[in-house]
Amino acid sequence: MNTPPLSDWPTLVGLFSASVEKFSVRPCFSAYDETRRSLTYRQASETVLATAQALRTAGVTPGEKVALTGANSPEWALAYFGILAAGAVVVPLDHQLRPEEALKLAQAGDCTALFADGAKFEFLRTGMGSLKGAWGLDADQASSLGTLP
Repeated sequence: MNTPPLSDWPTLVGLFSASVEKFSVRPCFSAYDETRRSLTYRQASETVLATAQALRTAGVTPGEKVALTGANSPEWALAYFGILAAGAVVVPLDHQLRPEEALKLAQAGDCTALFADGAKFEFLRTGMGSLKGAWGLDADQASSLGTLP
């Protein structure tokens, strides 16, 4: 079997962009609380691009590392793709880590920005010291990504 060279394979951002073009009005990410909340591929793309722009505006440059920790949610996925779209490197931190453990890993990973949810957001934001940016994955957090419609 002849495998094409790695340079011929699309990136995750490229695959997401192709999906946006093909399925723009179909549901992309959904969350089920008391009711179903969904984003179409087009809406998800708008949030991903806005997230990438927010990272660039904060001074995050391609290749810099951005910590990401949170529960399994559409907001986590949107942040993940936004980090990649900005050209940065995602440093995923297990959501089940204690805040102190997540902080040590984010510091060891030389992260310059972060996305987090819950109580970890404030703990990491203050514990990391000098960050280019910090965004919450929960709608009620300052500097949050926002909410699903």
